[in-house]
Amino acid sequence: MEDKIKRLEEENARLREALDRIREHLQAIDHIMQGLSEVDKTHMDSQFTDDDVKNLLKKYSRL
Repeated sequence: MEDKIKRLEEENARLREALDRIREHLQAIDHIMQGLSEVDKTHMDSQFTDDDVKNLLKKYSRL
């Protein structure tokens, strides 16, 4: 019984570490998205193409 509790505690610690890493990635994505929302909409079409957006999505989907 103690072995099972120890395994569960270890698994819980691993899951907490994974959640911390996910939280960091989400904060980075949020920072990027806030920056994009501040871009002047009148310049949006001239500065970014559909391919640029697709490339960003591909890059950050790996997180």
